Amino acid sequence: IQDNRFHLSNYGRWSMCVDDPQASDGKAARMPADHHEWAVQWEVPSDVVRMGTLRCYVVARCKAKGDAGEAFDLGIYDRESRKNIILKTVAIAEVRNAYQTIDLGVHELSDSMYFWIAPKKNPDQVREILIDRIFCVRDGVEATP
Repeated sequence: IQDNRFHLSNYGRWSMCVDDPQASDGKAARMPADHHEWAVQWEVPSDVVRMGTLRCYVVARCKAKGDAGEAFDLGIYDRESRKNIILKTVAIAEVRNAYQTIDLGVHELSDSMYFWIAPKKNPDQVREILIDRIFCVRDGVEATP
């Protein structure tokens, strides 16, 4: 799922689509680090739900002033149960300057769920977060991002 299929909240302020030669399609969703909103989201469609149990990934990087601290949070939220089925905090050192594939684990997704990514509101440490894509593969199939 490329950036053009993401929901970008408060476009131009919390999130936007930008050119990025490091991204797989030359574009990425960008968030400045001056807020903590779930500004990049992707709602799980029914055709993905029908695929069964899936291992879920987000491909992201950050531009930071150093290697210490936290870059962003991400997860999968279920509107029906009103809770995250997974919540993960990613360290700056894990994603600084290069796209990395972040494994969110194996899940039985439903169409009441969505993926989300949010900065940590730490502009003194992080300049921006870039999200290239989200992908899901059937559990047991090796992922090749």
